[in-house]
Amino acid sequence: MATAQERGLRPAFRVVVDSRDKSYGFTPDFVRDAGAAGYETLTGSRTV
Repeated sequence: MATAQERGLRPAFRVVVDSRDKSYGFTPDFVRDAGAAGYETLTGSRTV
């Protein structure tokens, strides 16, 4: 944290417990729009 503060960065934290029950993305649209890679997986009968 100290190094991030020295560099003027603003850390952001996200806690994900279990995404299998959540059918929508955790990644904000602006991150995906900027070209971030991702993946889909099949859990039960749902693709998430």
